[in-house]
Amino acid sequence: MRLRRALLTIPALAALLTGGVTTTAAAGVVPRPAPAECGVGTIIKDGPLIRGDATIGQIYLIKYGWDYWACVDFNANLTEGYWGMARLHIIDSGKHVGSLHCDFPTGNGHVTKGQDTCYSSRSNGEVGYRTYIAEGNLYQGSATQVGRGTTGTSVR
Repeated sequence: MRLRRALLTIPALAALLTGGVTTTAAAGVVPRPAPAECGVGTIIKDGPLIRGDATIGQIYLIKYGWDYWACVDFNANLTEGYWGMARLHIIDSGKHVGSLHCDFPTGNGHVTKGQDTCYSSRSNGEVGYRTYIAEGNLYQGSATQVGRGTTGTSVR
């Protein structure tokens, strides 16, 4: 296991070991498992979910095999009047071609009162020109966005 982790830090070897797909491991960052409530996979990239000046959770871009998905994990269960969503933005050759979110068929539904996590449907990233961005949002009422976070620039 240590040898594999060490080899993943060398970009050319990382590409060979991952079937041509480079991850944050190729940049010298050791991947870590996703939180259990996000599903079985490896966190490729993450970022804070911000409301005002406060960090209220994390947004994760997760990979397992060729599948990629987004997961939002709030620091506390949501209260009455608030709801949350994770979105997976799909980028083909630099162009945004679509998004998947928690309310899609294979997602687990948006975050509601008493919950703290949801994950989007998955996208197959076998095509080499496809990259992803994960986005998390906190809403108040029907659609007033009060918190947001992303994983930044698109990656695979």
